[in-house]
Amino acid sequence: MIHPNLLDQLEMFVSAAELGTFSATAKKLGRSQNVVSYGISTLEESLNVSLFDRSGHKAVLTKTGVALRRQAENIVDAAHGLSRTANELASGVESVLTIAVDDMIPFDFLEDALIAVEERYPGLELRLNSTSGQDIFRMVTEGHAAMGLGVTLVENLTKHTSAIVGTLQMIPVISPRLMADMPESSFEKSNFDPANQRQIVLSRAQAPESSPDQGVFSTHIWRVPDTKSKLELIQRGFGWGMLPAHQVEQDLTDGTLHQLQLASLKVLPELPIFVFGLIDSPLGPAASLFRDQIAN
Repeated sequence: MIHPNLLDQLEMFVSAAELGTFSATAKKLGRSQNVVSYGISTLEESLNVSLFDRSGHKAVLTKTGVALRRQAENIVDAAHGLSRTANELASGVESVLTIAVDDMIPFDFLEDALIAVEERYPGLELRLNSTSGQDIFRMVTEGHAAMGLGVTLVENLTKHTSAIVGTLQMIPVISPRLMADMPESSFEKSNFDPANQRQIVLSRAQAPESSPDQGVFSTHIWRVPDTKSKLELIQRGFGWGMLPAHQVEQDLTDGTLHQLQLASLKVLPELPIFVFGLIDSPLGPAASLFRDQIAN
């Protein structure tokens, strides 16, 4: 028969197994030693097992106690998690938070905000959807994500709030495979003409003439929907293009890509990073914390 105070007894068992004595367990739980001893004895009687060897000065787990310890820990942790989540829900905290993030944005940009949310709301289920361009806007507009983080904004933002929270540095790169087919002098700042070489650019599926790249320099372009496809095409020598600095850092170090020097590009471009959401869908506490951390 399950004792009505089973959870309390399991917590005593778990603490005693960790601390090694009933007195230390009593001090940790704010109970008397007699209460702890009685609680663990009652648990043993209910389960019809012996959990501790009490012959010495310390409470040593029996083989049965060792076998049941992990399961008891899981039950206690689950109960505490249930209580914590219920309290958060009662105070208006989201049970699930979905954020759509542009695949161009580095994880380092999100890390501090994720840590803050994890520490404040450990019971929250967080869903990060890495996607690109129009899909981020669509997810927020259709209510599939509480907020979006992107490097481009569509023009129709009458129903949305938005703010710039950072920048993303872009670097023009080219593959040695493509360079091998060109005269070495072509890559001097004064000689390389991007207009005569194929440029790989990003574009929205619903508006292929648009691109988050800082300028389309070439008259010969290939358009792709995401940065993964763009990077692979450039690596394989199908053309040159602008990519986020963090995505090509290792390639530049390894020599699998080279940075281009463009006479028409005096300063490396930076794309603004936007956070946006719906005006008529106020953010919950966890989403607000994430947004505030990102903005800071």
